[in-house]
Amino acid sequence: MDPIALYPWFVTILSLLGASLASSGKKNSRKWGYIIWVASNALIGYGFYLDENWAQTLLFLVGYQVFNFRGIWNNG
Repeated sequence: MDPIALYPWFVTILSLLGASLASSGKKNSRKWGYIIWVASNALIGYGFYLDENWAQTLLFLVGYQVFNFRGIWNNG
């Protein structure tokens, strides 16, 4: 199987793992959830960048990242 074909599945699993951990009652799990979300949003944004979809690129690489970093900081 082509590794590129697995890319969307990898990002989906990362996003769901991040969401699951970020909604945890444990502080450390929430921190790791937001960190994983940062990584998954960066990968999603990079995919949009490669497609030259600038609006979605900015949404994932800037817009959503602001809220993820806010979640990390507020979790502290």
